Formats: sequence, C-alpha cells, structure tokens
Amino acid sequence: METSDPLDYMTAKKNRAAISNYSTSLVFECWCGILFLSLIIVVTLVEITNVRAGSPLPNKDSEPWRYQPASERGWRLEKASNTDDPTWNTRVLLRGEKADMDRDLRMRGTRNTRIAILQYGSLFTLLAAPILLFFSLIRIMRKRQYALSLVYIFIAAIAISFAYWHNYYSALNI
Repeated sequence: METSDPLDYMTAKKNRAAISNYSTSLVFECWCGILFLSLIIVVTLVEITNVRAGSPLPNKDSEPWRYQPASERGWRLEKASNTDDPTWNTRVLLRGEKADMDRDLRMRGTRNTRIAILQYGSLFTLLAAPILLFFSLIRIMRKRQYALSLVYIFIAAIAISFAYWHNYYSALNI
C-alpha cells in the first residue's frame, strides 16, 4: 500500500486544486439555486398582483403603465374634471358614490403595487431568466444532474415567456 508524504508538494497542490474546484462548483450551484428561487418568487408575485388588480397585464398593443394616485382628493379632482362639475371637490358623497370611490381607489392601489413590483421585478426577470438558462446549459455540458438542469431550463423558459407575453418591459417606462 502506498502512502503519501504530507510534505509532498504535488499532493498539497492537488488537494488545493480539488478544494478550489469544489468551492467554485459550490458557488455556481448556489447561484443557480438563488436565481431559480428568485424567478419563481418574482413571477408568482407579479401574477398574483395581476389577478388582484382585476385586469390582465398589458399585451403588445396596450399603452404603457401609468401610476394613478390612490387618494380621495385625487379621485374627487379627477371626477370634477371629467364631468366639469366643481361640486365633486367639496360635496358629501352619496352611499353609491362612496362605494364606487372605495372600489376605484382599492383597484388603483393594487395597480400601483403591481407597477412597483413590475418596475423592479421585470428588470430582474429580464436579466435573471437568460442567465439561469445559460447556467443550466453549462450544467448540462458538465454532465451534472440533468433532471435539475431541465427544471431550471423549464422555469427560465416560463419566466421568459411571461416577460414576453405580458410585456414586462413596458413597466420599465423605457
């Protein structure tokens, strides 16, 4: 049986190379996992806020996203300018008008939340999904865990398709 000398330079060099290779691989796997989980969270959050807002995300034909103030004063000013009736600014609202205002303000608040989520989430999705796709292809070329790599590719493809179909880049106001 052959034993290695602990002071042997080549053995120490091989051990350092193995440790370095392992730590590089570990960092790579952590980045893949972080991108994977982040994409799932961001795309899910965007879709949930879209459903709560009661309208589909903009398609290619729709106008850019606009922030709408969600306050009673803003609602009254908008109503007064739309109807050319300045009494909307000062009069007491009827029960039906109050319900309409509350519903409209709730919808605007949800839309504004969606806009805020999209402004950060869409940029993240547009950058992270292709990177995860690229990392997954590297994993496949390194012959590592094909099943997990295919799951990464599937999630990246879903994120890219949502970003394209729902036109996430329109939220960036570019």
